[in-house]
Amino acid sequence: MHVDPLQLQLAPGSFTTQSGTPLGQLSYQEVQSQATGICFVSLGQAAPFLQETRNLSVDALALVTTAELSPDATGVARVTSLRFPAIFAPTQEAILIAGSLIQLGDEEVQLAATDIAEVEHISTIVCRMSLYRDECKISWEQLVEAPIRALLQKVPELMVCRAPSCDQSCPAFHAAVDEVVDHLFLDVWARQWCRLTGGKAKATEAELFQAFVRVPSSAVQHLFRIGFPGRYFEPRAADGSGPHCSWAVVWLPGQSASQALHSLKTTQKAVALTRLGNKYGLRTKEADEQAVFEALPHALRLFGMVRPTILVQVLALPFPSVLAILPDCGPRSPTSQPGGREYTVFQKRSFQQSHCRHASNSSVIMPDR
Repeated sequence: MHVDPLQLQLAPGSFTTQSGTPLGQLSYQEVQSQATGICFVSLGQAAPFLQETRNLSVDALALVTTAELSPDATGVARVTSLRFPAIFAPTQEAILIAGSLIQLGDEEVQLAATDIAEVEHISTIVCRMSLYRDECKISWEQLVEAPIRALLQKVPELMVCRAPSCDQSCPAFHAAVDEVVDHLFLDVWARQWCRLTGGKAKATEAELFQAFVRVPSSAVQHLFRIGFPGRYFEPRAADGSGPHCSWAVVWLPGQSASQALHSLKTTQKAVALTRLGNKYGLRTKEADEQAVFEALPHALRLFGMVRPTILVQVLALPFPSVLAILPDCGPRSPTSQPGGREYTVFQKRSFQQSHCRHASNSSVIMPDR
């Protein structure tokens, strides 16, 4: 879990002196000679203090890292690995983090609750969340200030139900009995404001907000069912670099949002609506893709059914010449080189490798002539 130290608030009474006196929170700039308190820091911020051979303060002073230091990185400092509670400022929820305690004072700092339970491991998945301005019901000006916080405040489905007696009729996410989920968004990164035609834009002028979120795997179907206008979730590979192999999309060329929504309601095995620019499609499990495609007479087969296997960059070659050396390929998108195009090979068949050479990236093949 990636945690920004600036987004953490000290849980009251969580760290104390040896005599039991609660300690306050310091900013990184306040960590100096004769200071007293606790400061949350990144590993990079902690690094200069790991080689200090003398204490900075006669009182209790310590750094708490938001990721655990490896044993070979501790230097000469007094370092203890621990799990500590904190408040995640954007949502004001209590979280438990694994990190390291670095003592900088003569009086030692200690964790008040030494019996904190271990955080249970849960399976997670990365999703790309997209919010389209032309469909969104939240004021865009309010979103610009803090998009994630605004969504969490306005969309109850993005909260986790904590009521033991709830009959699961409320809109919040309900974790399984054997699953501990404190909040739905376990991690958020790569926030960006974009235009529909592509490229980044100023937040106030953007037509689309996107971010990667890590969520419990058990919450994916719940996210798909959220009916908040303009919000779409796309399961991604673990590092976010590509689509998740377990999910597919069947695109609906020429359909409006209302038409695509009707297709979703009337198509078995279609689980969610998805959007790319002004194009709509139906998301389905990879195993059900064929069935969904066959149920939609006007669905786009190119992206819905065919898996690219080789990406080939062809410079200044006419398409018939490409077909001669690499059969079963189709146009992908223009390149930045004059006269060049990229083509994607949809079925991996034999071809004369004498016509090609491998680039530094083994997945890209370029012609010698």
